[in-house]
Amino acid sequence: MVALTASFCGVLLGYEVGVMNVVLVMDAFRIFFSFHTWDGSALDENGNPVQGNGDKWYRNLKETNEKATLEGVITSSFVLGALCGALMATYLGAVVKEPF
Repeated sequence: MVALTASFCGVLLGYEVGVMNVVLVMDAFRIFFSFHTWDGSALDENGNPVQGNGDKWYRNLKETNEKATLEGVITSSFVLGALCGALMATYLGAVVKEPF
């Protein structure tokens, strides 16, 4: 049972790392956490500026100077949270003898 639980924890950690990877490239996340700025301009699929209301367009995001630092802090705090959770689970597993 312990080995099964430990293996599920590894699977969940890998899943969460994959989710974090997808979230880091979302435009709304990048703008909200100041990785990039957006002045309202748009690009087409070839990277050319779009005038007016085109069929398909992408936000023309400008990278900020703090992007690398902010990304590193958010990603490392995720791993730090996993470490704290593992330590807390170890303590609770040793101290709590009866189920709730």
